[in-house]
Amino acid sequence: MAFHGETRRRGVEVLLAMGGARGMERLSLFMRLLELLSRSDEWVALSSEIFAPEPGTSGIDADSLDLVQRVLAYVFENAAGTLRLADVAALGGMSEYRFSRFFKRATGNSFTDHETKLRISQACDLLANSGLPVTDVCYEVGYSNVSNFNRNFRRQRGSTPTEYRRLAKRRAG
Repeated sequence: MAFHGETRRRGVEVLLAMGGARGMERLSLFMRLLELLSRSDEWVALSSEIFAPEPGTSGIDADSLDLVQRVLAYVFENAAGTLRLADVAALGGMSEYRFSRFFKRATGNSFTDHETKLRISQACDLLANSGLPVTDVCYEVGYSNVSNFNRNFRRQRGSTPTEYRRLAKRRAG
């Protein structure tokens, strides 16, 4: 795909900012770039479907890839809210069990693991780049329980949110 117009201009700005960023700031900018590109209609295809693998040879066909992209966009847009497996499975017209197996096969992560990783990544961005108290960060990224947030954060990052913030500030300063 080649992007043009406002999408290209904004994408270049984000890419240039990524060049000077480190750690979670760089990851946050990358996520911002992906969101920009996923919402754009200012693009042209650089190859055609004849270059796509035959269905069944890559493990995921074009319809499945489209569903994964729609689900990931939905999850990214709604990560701070209540994400229910039943709602996401309904996007694909599947049962929760079937969707869980499909999502794991297509992405390599369970739906719950993906949701946790996304929320913790967003929390890292807020901890490093805002002065919000840890409790507010917890609620801002979709957790309703601080101890669950702290437990998941430690499991994903190997430190508490407070320790992470202290290290991020030290690296930035």
